[in-house]
Amino acid sequence: MRKIIFIILIFFPLFVWGQKTNVRTVVTGTDAALYRGADTLNPYVPYANRIDFSDALYEENLTFNYYEADYYVATWGDDANAGTFDAPWLTWQKAFSGRVAGDTVYIRGGVYYFTDDTQYAAVNIVAANDGTPGAYINIFAYPGEMPILDVSGHRNVTYDQGNGIYMTQAFYWHIKGLTVRHAEQYVAGEVGFAFQIITSGNIIIENCTSHSNGGSGFNIGWAAAGDTITFTNCDSYDNYDPLSATDGGNADGFVAHSESQTAVYLYNNCRAYRCSDDGFDSFANEGKTTYNNCWAFNNGIADGDGNGFKLGGLEDTPLSVPQRMVYNCIAVGNIRAGIIQNGSDCWMNIYNNITYNNAAWGIYFDSNVPAAVINVRNNLSFGNGTYDCENDGHVGVVQDHNSWAGLDDAVTTNADFIGLDTLDLYKQRDITTGLLPAMDLFKLSPASRLVESGVYVGLQYSGFKPDIGAFETTISREMTADTITIVAAVGIDIIELTTRLIKISGRGGAVDVSANPQIEDGTDGQIIILRQTHNTNTVLFENGNGLLLDGHVAFTMDNGDMLMLMYNATNDWWQEISRSDN
Repeated sequence: MRKIIFIILIFFPLFVWGQKTNVRTVVTGTDAALYRGADTLNPYVPYANRIDFSDALYEENLTFNYYEADYYVATWGDDANAGTFDAPWLTWQKAFSGRVAGDTVYIRGGVYYFTDDTQYAAVNIVAANDGTPGAYINIFAYPGEMPILDVSGHRNVTYDQGNGIYMTQAFYWHIKGLTVRHAEQYVAGEVGFAFQIITSGNIIIENCTSHSNGGSGFNIGWAAAGDTITFTNCDSYDNYDPLSATDGGNADGFVAHSESQTAVYLYNNCRAYRCSDDGFDSFANEGKTTYNNCWAFNNGIADGDGNGFKLGGLEDTPLSVPQRMVYNCIAVGNIRAGIIQNGSDCWMNIYNNITYNNAAWGIYFDSNVPAAVINVRNNLSFGNGTYDCENDGHVGVVQDHNSWAGLDDAVTTNADFIGLDTLDLYKQRDITTGLLPAMDLFKLSPASRLVESGVYVGLQYSGFKPDIGAFETTISREMTADTITIVAAVGIDIIELTTRLIKISGRGGAVDVSANPQIEDGTDGQIIILRQTHNTNTVLFENGNGLLLDGHVAFTMDNGDMLMLMYNATNDWWQEISRSDN
């Protein structure tokens, strides 16, 4: 027997603010002051009593790094300037206008107010120049600074609404680090939008924030067919439309509607909270939408729906592939459901999510649509008002390995967690990477029955098996594994190894091990190590029934090679953990 010690490493992606070259130190003076927006709101004060402390901070004689770009915008600039660092432009419209593939514009920190009521929005990008796959048009916040577009004084005369950034027929743009606030609602039937994207594609919105709007923060009318719109590390909060026919019924955090089934929407590490309608809304979205590691909490004001993640519905015939994917997400304290089907008849995968303390349901399947297949696995739902998960007669829902069923008869309790302070959800993002804040909330206690009680669904995990919920528990363990030495001689038809776990069939130089019954069953979680120590023969392993190789890549073992496998009793296969190809 050989003891193997597994050390689990966690790698954090490095966040780079943009194209940074020729960094030098510059001292600012009164003629080139540095503004840093302090857009900090106390998250614990009710919406009606909120005070906005986002006044610009004027700093003189401040040492900071210079970052090179093609153009610059600053609150002390002028659109008649050349757009250089020392002679920047003034308006965001100037920053977005006339750009070509590969351009990078840095917008300096501070608050930019917009009041021209003749324009549809503060920034209008209509059939503009496009970037290319290898040369996006980049509109970035200056590194370390917070530019804020305030449109509270804008009321366009045509639609009687306030709008921030409007993009239509725009392709290959990357927008990063910008905040848009106070896109107001002025009349019933119209709402304000902070970010609005129509018939555009291959757009990246990163580290952007929208709040205190009279409509949705980030709104996609529809993406162009076959194109992708990606939101990464974005926050949307405190949006409310009190003048709508349904009080609060049209102000989401993020909303995407689409007529194209080939459009793709990706939401990564985003937060939506205290919005009057839903946190994330994909109603009337015919495309494919993925929510990955997103948080929706405390949504629902007045008569708004108040769901965390609304997944439907569709009008066209569903595709034969998943169109709604919700992975590693959190839904807390919403006035209706954490995750709701909302009548959608498309294929959904709902894996490794957490729903907690939602007023009605944690997860709710509200209609029986026979065409829909909904896979629900590895989810943690508890402490919700009516049901942790309710299936209202939907025959297509497949549920297993969830906290409420499929594990044992035990009930999830507070003792299963390291922390349950939901105020952690409001913590500040990492100021360097823009990632969601680190927290103890919903982290499982190592002794919880939910640790390593999940099933493999294609998502990354640590340990022997996935945990239930959105977070993996790191457990230091010392493991004893069976070591098997393969000795295959010419002319031998069958070799039965002494552990009675593996049976190898073949004759002569190439021994083929591909599927049952050549690989016999083990016990759940059992680890074996296969080593090849013969100078002449080889052993071929191919993906098949009973054997799941990493990436489905076949492996020919020569002298000195090693393959480590773990048995998964649920799926009845040996799954590759690692290989050493010498």
